Amino acid sequence: DVDNSEELLVEPDRRRMQMLGVDPRTLMGTVAWGLRGQRLPDYIDGEQHVPFLIEFENAEFMTATDLRDLAVPRRMGGSLPLSNVADLSYARGSAVIRKIDGKSSVELVIDSTSKDQKALAARVRGVLAFIELPDGYSCAETSRDDQDADMQELFGALLLSFVLVLMLMGVLFEHVLLPFAVSITVVFGVIGAILWLWATDTPVDFVGMIGGLVLVGVAVNNGIVLMDCAKRLIDDGMDRATALVEASNRRLRPILMTTMTTVIGLIPMSLTESSGSMISYRALAHGLIGGLVLSTIASLV
Repeated sequence: DVDNSEELLVEPDRRRMQMLGVDPRTLMGTVAWGLRGQRLPDYIDGEQHVPFLIEFENAEFMTATDLRDLAVPRRMGGSLPLSNVADLSYARGSAVIRKIDGKSSVELVIDSTSKDQKALAARVRGVLAFIELPDGYSCAETSRDDQDADMQELFGALLLSFVLVLMLMGVLFEHVLLPFAVSITVVFGVIGAILWLWATDTPVDFVGMIGGLVLVGVAVNNGIVLMDCAKRLIDDGMDRATALVEASNRRLRPILMTTMTTVIGLIPMSLTESSGSMISYRALAHGLIGGLVLSTIASLV
């Protein structure tokens, strides 16, 4: 996470500070005051709060020269310019400062087109093993542990969503076995998603796994519509086999329309390519397309 902007670094010299009697906290506070000012207690007039800020004149236009000449108080009295006890220089700055366990860290992200992620990770670890880092620096692979924890949470959420869908269908249908009959479409949806991802050679990432959660709720829609119609026909006195065929004929058009509109809407997302800095939704789109198509066919057949 590094950009091309430059920032002004103030590096205090401890030896000069000790010789000239400058306290490090005083130096830090003076620089912060010179750049941002000092917040004072608010002035309260009834229900109105007026913020007070004390700062140098034209502080927003302060230059590096002004900062070098900033007066820093000494322990024995008097003051001296900041440049006498600190070195000021320009350097390329970080866009984001990340800390792990209180230590500054830099995240290195590898954007690869390789399909074998495990082999790629092994090669990267092999290269890192031969790199000698300076004292105080270390390199750790955090993606594996984080990914395992995320996958466990995702599978737990997937199981919970499936159970909730079954419970909801049981309440709506007022029947114990009908929800399990409809839930078969989820199995066909998962199979269709896997087959379509394999056919399009699309690697499954974490976003693609989230698509599995979406598929659980979407794949049962057609089965619910079909089973509700068949149940109504059976309640009217029609036998089960005839009712299922008649329900398929009556609900064929709305089922195909809803599936086709969803699939067509997902096609642009499935054709997008990730630039490396943005999240790719190709796996999610391909998984939903394959799952919806096969689950719809299974529902009608």
